[in-house]
Amino acid sequence: GGSGIGGKKVYLQRKDYRTGKWAWAKTAVTSSSGYYVFWVNPGEVRHYRVAAWGSAFISNQKTVIVRAAPYLNLSRTSIKLGESIDIRAGVRPAHTGNKMEIHYLDQGTRKWKKLNPPSYVSTNSKGDIWFRWKPPWRGTWTLRVKSEHHWNHYWNYSGRRSFTVN
Repeated sequence: GGSGIGGKKVYLQRKDYRTGKWAWAKTAVTSSSGYYVFWVNPGEVRHYRVAAWGSAFISNQKTVIVRAAPYLNLSRTSIKLGESIDIRAGVRPAHTGNKMEIHYLDQGTRKWKKLNPPSYVSTNSKGDIWFRWKPPWRGTWTLRVKSEHHWNHYWNYSGRRSFTVN
């Protein structure tokens, strides 16, 4: 075992984005060899550090990156040319006004392009968007959404969803 390093209290601190100050988050006790573990499950990007009780020791800051979790749902899997499809999307954790970019996979070039209109849609207070869209041509359409970078979440893509226009 370690010489006097086991059984010591250590404190996990997290930085508050609004105040810039460090605050207590969790407490642990070191093992006989001086090891400790903290499990965190932040809902947003967080900065952490560890401080030891009764000591001037403070660890370097570590950052836990949290990506947004966008999702995409379509009302149907097949429509006729001239009909509309309902597109529902959103992001979790929810943010009012978060920009969601809607993309489609161009079947000719196999590259993602912005869907127009609208290419950008802002989310409501629940982090959701909804709109009805009429595809301009026949074929298989594959869509995805991209959530924008937010101060406490990194951007991310939703899963792909496809439908056919006959």
